[in-house]
Amino acid sequence: MAARPGAMASGVAIIGALRASSPWFWPGVAGGTALVLWSCSRVLPAGTLCLAVGRRAGIATLMWVCAFFLTLDYLVAPSAHDVLDMTPTQIGWALTAGGIGWSVVALVCGAHPAREPKAYRRRTTLAAAFFVLASSSAPRL
Repeated sequence: MAARPGAMASGVAIIGALRASSPWFWPGVAGGTALVLWSCSRVLPAGTLCLAVGRRAGIATLMWVCAFFLTLDYLVAPSAHDVLDMTPTQIGWALTAGGIGWSVVALVCGAHPAREPKAYRRRTTLAAAFFVLASSSAPRL
């Protein structure tokens, strides 16, 4: 049982430790991802990683959305520093705001799931509108 969290932590550490310019980066990413997926397959309910119908598919979808969010979050600091010339304080606030916003949305949607198609479409439209608003107000390079 203890090997599962260790495998997951090792996989994440391998991915994070390698420089993107290293020839070992992509093999390390493949190996680290394999460790993470193996440990997830042992911890999550049976059928989750193969998108079994119902709640398991929801868990898998949430897992991939979180992985995508955290991957992008990993790229925010270097991009904000190198491209936008932000200070460490500004980068900290940007990361904090994104994390808090993500958490609040997750809590609200988890407490009040969109059970009807109309409610789901309304939420999706609002999310798209906020995305467009944030994208249009971002500084132009």
